[in-house]
Amino acid sequence: TIDHTKVAGSGSLRDFPVLFSAADPDLRALANGGDILFTAADGVTKLAHGLVYYDAHTGAITAWVRAPQLSPAADTFVYMYFGNPSASGQATPGAVWDSGYRSVYHLGDASGASLRDSTANGVDLTRGEQNRPARTGDGFDSGFDLAQRFSASSDFAMRPSDDAANGPATLSLWVRRMEDYDGARSGYVTRSATGSGDLQFRSTPESNSLAAQFDGSYRTVAASVNTAWNHVTLTQSGAAVKTYFNGALVESFTTGSGGGLTFGGLGSIGGSGSFLGEFKEVHWSAGERSAGW
Repeated sequence: TIDHTKVAGSGSLRDFPVLFSAADPDLRALANGGDILFTAADGVTKLAHGLVYYDAHTGAITAWVRAPQLSPAADTFVYMYFGNPSASGQATPGAVWDSGYRSVYHLGDASGASLRDSTANGVDLTRGEQNRPARTGDGFDSGFDLAQRFSASSDFAMRPSDDAANGPATLSLWVRRMEDYDGARSGYVTRSATGSGDLQFRSTPESNSLAAQFDGSYRTVAASVNTAWNHVTLTQSGAAVKTYFNGALVESFTTGSGGGLTFGGLGSIGGSGSFLGEFKEVHWSAGERSAGW
């Protein structure tokens, strides 16, 4: 059951990706969770879903499910079916995300030279080094604790600059600080391919705060970023920018426009800072999503 009081805004949200995360022994099914599926309230209409994590021994699961509509006036019901040993794989991860999503990075990748994009676009991030940034979390409780830890200047991940990365955009991510910052300002994320002239999220070592940089100027997004998980969202449409911290609008201002996307250490774009913390669930959309989204 999706509580309608948790749906922001006055109108319904359509084709919204809903996070399902649980640890239940009853969910122990096929070795890869392939028999798990989700339906609408009628129990028949199959909903697209993608498994981020599944453990057949504990029943721990993290999945994203595409809900056709979420109403702010009435609860939404989604059913999950499982336990059919003869079922073929039911997940369709690329279909979870509507056409506005350019890239979705769950950030639970254990090894390799890239971090995988879960959308049908398949624009993977290139890691700064093989197997770095490292994965953290064991997935025991539900799988949602999996993340990538950035702890050195070489720990960065770069999204290729392409046409889809220009123009109006919405960027959201979960982030938490692991250590106090040391030295120059450290980068959470930058939209620039050169590291100057347009928008960046930056951390400030003297206060552990989060700021948005544009054209060399800074505006505070959060006075203090703590070691708990925090949700940060940025929307940009032309020169208009909005920043949100844990669901609350912080500020609206104007800036330039940018191309690619880098987060973690700034070594890839000529900067000297590094972010000492963790990221997960980085979602990049073309266009400005609504505040309710």
